[in-house]
Amino acid sequence: LRVNFSEFNGGDELPVDRVHYHTTRTTYFCVVSGSLIVEVEGEEIVVTREAMLEILPMEKYRTLGVGDEGCKYV
Repeated sequence: LRVNFSEFNGGDELPVDRVHYHTTRTTYFCVVSGSLIVEVEGEEIVVTREAMLEILPMEKYRTLGVGDEGCKYV
């Protein structure tokens, strides 16, 4: 199990994330506050605290940015 925590203020730019995938690992994004923009298989998804995003093995994804209010996520 690996858990990452990130916090970005509104207007912050995320580090450049290339499209990638994991062969055996399922990835979850759980937003604590604000919103996170993630591209999954070419579709942009806005993740909020209302619902966690699950990315299955072999699905191509990357983080794109955060909403105007910033974002805290695990």
